[in-house]
Amino acid sequence: MDRFLRSKFFVVLAPIINLVLFIVAGVMLSYVPNVSGMTSGSSGLTWGDTTTKYIFSIKNAIGIWLIGVAVSFLVLLVCILISKTNAKSADDNL
Repeated sequence: MDRFLRSKFFVVLAPIINLVLFIVAGVMLSYVPNVSGMTSGSSGLTWGDTTTKYIFSIKNAIGIWLIGVAVSFLVLLVCILISKTNAKSADDNL
């Protein structure tokens, strides 16, 4: 495990996986409902017709993607810190 945590593969793989998850989340969470139609009635009795369409909102997607880039950068920094800490502790044990 220490060998994996010291490798560059770990430092690169973790932020990439995180960024891919945020990209997928941005696409999935950016479909917002748009309800249209008309209802009428009173005293708890209503009737009418409504339709719901899900529309992709690029503003929401870009916001989630920007948060993903920032979080992935933080994950990269933490992975570098873990890698350097494990490399230093391995050198101290020699």
